[in-house]
Amino acid sequence: MNTLPVCSERKMSYSTFTIIDIEHNGETRILEYDNPECFIMRGTEVYQPEWQCIILNSDKNAGKELKYCRFTPQIEDRIVIWSDGVAQSGLGSPDLPFGWSNEAREFVARIVKNEHDISARKLSTKVVNMAYVNDDYHPKDDTSCATIYFRNPRKLIICTGPPFEQENDAKLASIFSNFDGKKVICGATTVDIIAR
Repeated sequence: MNTLPVCSERKMSYSTFTIIDIEHNGETRILEYDNPECFIMRGTEVYQPEWQCIILNSDKNAGKELKYCRFTPQIEDRIVIWSDGVAQSGLGSPDLPFGWSNEAREFVARIVKNEHDISARKLSTKVVNMAYVNDDYHPKDDTSCATIYFRNPRKLIICTGPPFEQENDAKLASIFSNFDGKKVICGATTVDIIAR
């Protein structure tokens, strides 16, 4: 936070951020500063990890609060983060006088319950599109959303071109035929090798 540029007019530096660090073993750490609080869906239910508050004591940032949590995600968990433009969309309107923040969470929970395998991209797109609707298609702030979806990996093999050595044709065909996942073949020679 000490590296932020200082505004020439207001003589202050300001930024908000959410950092999500996912280790190879799945352990996930989230650090937030002044962003709308992210939330986690565990399957179709909202999951509340144990959040901690970190108070900074450096000269420039004394008293500023960071939120931190650590958890191990499960298959079908989703971490959803968004900017103020989403949380505050519709602010002051008859339907959303205080903005969309809590209703946005309910919106996401409803979508996940109805489309349990919705992709991260589609879910984030639906959130941003609804925020635009809330603001009458004239967003008042940066409107962004990101989702991390912990799912079983999808497997794909793409087989293109014959092996360099012809004696490896049968090996290629065996690997391709026994592959457990989606298969793509490119090229007539490769198709002939696999078909044998």
